[in-house]
Amino acid sequence: MERNSDFKKEKIHLHLIVTIILSLVLTTKGFSQEKSKKELKKELKEQEKIEKQKTLESLIKGKTFYFQPNTALPTGSRSIVIPSNDYFVTFESDLIDCHLPYFGRATQPMAYGSHDGGITFKEKPEVYTIKNNKNKFDIEVVVKDKDDSYNLYLSIRSEGYATLRIVSVRRTPISFNGEVLPIKKKQ
Repeated sequence: MERNSDFKKEKIHLHLIVTIILSLVLTTKGFSQEKSKKELKKELKEQEKIEKQKTLESLIKGKTFYFQPNTALPTGSRSIVIPSNDYFVTFESDLIDCHLPYFGRATQPMAYGSHDGGITFKEKPEVYTIKNNKNKFDIEVVVKDKDDSYNLYLSIRSEGYATLRIVSVRRTPISFNGEVLPIKKKQ
């Protein structure tokens, strides 16, 4: 009887050990599958990032994109959120179309009859240079209209986020943070 009882105890212990081992194997397998899902997600994000960088590089080298500001940074003042999508700068090789708000002060009187307080022009650039520095592009554009001369310095990071600094003859400099996007097709 005692032998039968010992046999039952050994069988129970063996069953318990097998159950524990199976549980560990299944748990480990579950973690490895979960890890591979995370790795797949990470690879997909990396692939999307590379595609976005290629698209951005193509837009910049083709000189056909626009800058959408979301924050203005006036000289000597706090940042100002720009809530509207009505403001932009379109960059093309033969035309710079700028419609931005302006917050700052004039250093020279504005032309007689000028009522626009923003930075607005649609002119052919006199200078348009692009420099590629590791993970960013630096673009310098010089534009002159009948009232003013503008130097635009656009620094674009690989994710498409950018800072635009505008230096004018008649106004204090101002910067904008925003994003570089493809030009929307007119329908």
